[in-house]
Amino acid sequence: MTYDQVKESIDPSKKKKDLRKVLICPGRDIRVESAFEINVVENVTELTTLLSNNAAALSISDLRVTKLLVEYADLFEVEPVLLSGVPGCDYTPAYEQLTWSLERTGYDALVIEVGSEERMNALKEAERPKMAGGKPVPNKRQDVVDMKVPDDFDVEDGAGYD
Repeated sequence: MTYDQVKESIDPSKKKKDLRKVLICPGRDIRVESAFEINVVENVTELTTLLSNNAAALSISDLRVTKLLVEYADLFEVEPVLLSGVPGCDYTPAYEQLTWSLERTGYDALVIEVGSEERMNALKEAERPKMAGGKPVPNKRQDVVDMKVPDDFDVEDGAGYD
């Protein structure tokens, strides 16, 4: 094995696997409402706990904790993505300098996406028939599987088919 092969095998950037993305933003004023849940992180213990619980969005108030997550994201097995434009967040020059290399996504775009998904689900549910032939229509796959076939329907003889 050559030196280059050894170097490639231990280089973390060469063996990048699909990491779970986690949205991060600076410490925010929790009195300001958010359209979706953004967990507040004050220290490393809270960070590791929330990441192990698969938190999707984090508001990190301590720049040192943000730096730890940005620089050692592979150790946490996540890929931080900067969530920009969150109401109540203070995007200071120091924070911007620390997170300049991260992928970015806009808060407003996510709010629109979440809202439209909820509306689409509500429309689908409203259009779905509730009753058919005086019986409730199953809405889950397992309900369909568990449906009882009428006794007078003989599958082997082909009875019931014209």
